[in-house]
Parts: sequence; structure tokens; C-alpha cells
Amino acid sequence: MRNLNSIFLFFFIMIVMSCGNNKKIRVPADVIPQDELVHMLIDIHLSEASVSLARLKKDSFNFYLGNYYYAIFTKYHVSKEDFEKSMEFYLENPVILQGIYENVIDSLNNLQLVPK
Repeated sequence: MRNLNSIFLFFFIMIVMSCGNNKKIRVPADVIPQDELVHMLIDIHLSEASVSLARLKKDSFNFYLGNYYYAIFTKYHVSKEDFEKSMEFYLENPVILQGIYENVIDSLNNLQLVPK
């Protein structure tokens, strides 16, 4: 009987905790919008994969990856500092970041499914 009470208490606490965090989080104006960040992260992950597959030495790896990052930031008219600030905001709000990465993963999976 004691185990049954513990199980009931566990599920009750889980239900209460899941209901209590439904606040709408306001994204500050100086943070990269979610849709744009999704596209940036797709480009970043594709770039990182490309450089990783080249099996470069560490110095060359960092050089090429830095060039890719610079090109991505330029493409989206975002500074490195703006990107880092935005990622910091989203890391502090994991529910939003999870949604962003679900879109990134879906898009990358769709790219993988495109016939060559």
C-alpha cells in the first residue's frame, strides 16, 4: 500500500509541475527570431559536418570553420555577439530551444532524404 501511495504522489507532483509552467515567454527584440535561428543553425550544423568530414588538422579545422561561421553571420546580417547573446537567451529557455531544434532536426532529416 505504501508503494501505491508513493506512486500516486509521484504522478500528482509531475502533473502539478507540468501545469505550472505554461507562461508565455517573451523573446526580447534584440534576440534572433526563432525562424531565422532555425535557418542559421541548419547552416552551422551543415558547415560543421562538412569541415569534420574533411578530417583536417586542428589549425586548419578551426580556420575553415571560422570562415564558415563568418559567412553564415554575414548571410543573416548577424554579429557573433548577437548570435551568442541569442543562444544564451534560448539556452535559458529550454522549452523554446527544444522547439527550435526540433525544426532544425526535421529540416536536416528532410535534406538527408532528398534523392541525389
